[in-house]
Amino acid sequence: VEVQRDGNEIQSRTAYVATGSFGLAVVSVADFTVPILQGEVAVPGSAIDVAVHDASDTAIVVGSAGATLVDVSDPLNPTIVETIPLPGGATAVSFYEGVAYVATPSRLVAIDPLTSEQLEELRVGSGGIVDLAREGSNLYAVSSSGVLTVIDVSDFIMQERGSVDTGVSVASSVFVGNGVAYVGRTGFQEGFGTVDVTDPQVPVVLSGVDDGSI
Repeated sequence: VEVQRDGNEIQSRTAYVATGSFGLAVVSVADFTVPILQGEVAVPGSAIDVAVHDASDTAIVVGSAGATLVDVSDPLNPTIVETIPLPGGATAVSFYEGVAYVATPSRLVAIDPLTSEQLEELRVGSGGIVDLAREGSNLYAVSSSGVLTVIDVSDFIMQERGSVDTGVSVASSVFVGNGVAYVGRTGFQEGFGTVDVTDPQVPVVLSGVDDGSI
């Protein structure tokens, strides 16, 4: 899920939801208690994650078929522009400065949403990338085995900075905020570990999964 709003207009908040085999849903969440479906579109394969480049009104939906670009300029009628096949499919996507960074099981791929060109790719660790997060100009990729890798994209060239084994088995999700990465097990349903990422070269594990029931 990604939530966008039009400038400072809280009333125009829109959520873009990857809905598995159903594709992409565009939902008005101006009132979070009464979400309103505006439009939806089926995409090839199963949709896992979505990110939106608001400057071009383009959503990138990733999943088993690769990366699908969707024109969301009309929220009532989202329209597929193109699907970019990626071997093994894709698991996560994040934007930085107009470039989409798409995680596949074995590599990170940079895509220009305006031209669909694959700009660069970087092989990241082993075990398969299952999720991706961004804070500032750093991307954080987590593998199913719980290894967290920091990738610097500040110069539009992907550079691996540091990595650490978080000790979170069957990791599936990552969230980063205020210099701390939270690595979730089974989508944060079975607890999470934390990592200090203030120094991207040397990420440090703060704690493992303390309570698998949260």
